[in-house]
Amino acid sequence: MTTLVGHDVGRPLTRLRVDGGLTRSTVLMQAQADLATGNFRQAQKGAEMLLRGGVPEAVRSAALLVAADAAYGMRSYGQAAARYREFLSRHEEAPETPGAAMALGWAEFRLGDRARARRSWTGVADKFPADARAPLACVLAAEVASQGGDTVAAHALFHRLIAQYPSTLHAGIARLSRSVLALRRDHEDEAVRELDVIVQSSEPRGSDARARLSAALEVPGGEGCLREP
Repeated sequence: MTTLVGHDVGRPLTRLRVDGGLTRSTVLMQAQADLATGNFRQAQKGAEMLLRGGVPEAVRSAALLVAADAAYGMRSYGQAAARYREFLSRHEEAPETPGAAMALGWAEFRLGDRARARRSWTGVADKFPADARAPLACVLAAEVASQGGDTVAAHALFHRLIAQYPSTLHAGIARLSRSVLALRRDHEDEAVRELDVIVQSSEPRGSDARARLSAALEVPGGEGCLREP
């Protein structure tokens, strides 16, 4: 899982005292450092300590993301989802919002709530179409729709992905997935046309990318292999 806040380590924050005489900025930076090194339990402990106190909004926002990422890292997906939602309820347009929404989708998916995951990922594509995560969010939502039997929604999302992001690796995944949907409907000519486009383009890596995507959806932790900022 891509750390959402690790790049903020060292950012100046209000220096106010917390338990033991440590400053809030010191506790936050230590939690962020723990998160970056995979010490999720300690990162969560520090972040939750800050969240239990009355801290400035900047500190609380950063602590929410640390707590959420740390919980996700420990596969405590319910806790992670709650913290991501709290952050998103406070920050609709923050730089970290698309990443938090993507992560919320993964937490919901791991909890087995595919409908919510699909909404979260579709929301990233809808609200932040220029964000680098948008193509991945769109293809994830499409694949979940396809797996759930909603072929109409899946086809629409795959079409949207190809139209909006034609030069991305995710467009190759979408074409392959559309060919699979066509074969399921016994539309062999349509499936062949999709495959011909892939062969004639620079998208032959789409088969490997689709395999990685399928593996990521099936295996907890596999999402780390997907391309995401």
